[in-house]
Order: sequence, then C-alpha cells, then structure tokens
Amino acid sequence: MNKKIEFRKYRLLQTIKYSSRSGNKEGYIKIYPNNSLDHERTKFLVAYKLKKQGFYVLSEVTFNNGKRTDLAVISPEGHGTLIEIIKSESKERYDEKLDSYPLEWDMLAISVDDFDIKTFEL
Repeated sequence: MNKKIEFRKYRLLQTIKYSSRSGNKEGYIKIYPNNSLDHERTKFLVAYKLKKQGFYVLSEVTFNNGKRTDLAVISPEGHGTLIEIIKSESKERYDEKLDSYPLEWDMLAISVDDFDIKTFEL
C-alpha cells in the first residue's frame, strides 16, 4: 500500500477513541441484542460485502467525542465512510448524529426496510 493511502487511513483511525481502536478487531462484527435482528443482519451483510471488496471494516466504533457508529469502513484507496443502519431510530435522530461525527469521514445511512444486498454499492 502506498504511503499516501496509509497516511489517510492513519488520520481516519485517529478520530476513533483509542480503547475502541484496540478493542475492535478489523473484520469482526459486534452484535448488540438490543438492536433488531433486521438491523444486525443488515450490518453484517454490508460489512461482509465491503470486506470482500477489500475494505477495512470496523463495527460499533466509538469516536473521541464519545459518539458511536454501526460501521466505519475505509476503502482500498483510503477513503472513509461511516455507515448507520436505520431501523430502530428515527430519521430525526440520525440527522442529529450527523453533526457529532468527525468531518474526515463521509456518511451513509442505510434503511433496513429498503436494503438489498444485490444492488448495494459504496
């Protein structure tokens, strides 16, 4: 991997709380039983597809400001995207979260009700 891509990845990972970085293993999916089965299934399917495409995948990471996201993924080119799975929370709550995420990351919301793994692309 070239140094520019490694540096981008490093900068993105620095926005994640250290205890979350060291406690989250890349490629492992954390499951929260308080989320719906549809929520957790969608999170897994998205992570699985992106991992197969060469993305660096972390689940349920906590940022330095204490906020958490369902998935944080970094493309092979070094671009970061935070993915929120929407099922149990309202669109308004998601919009509120947007302001609390680090600006270095792009954002994507995926609705469980509209999700189709066959057509999903990042």
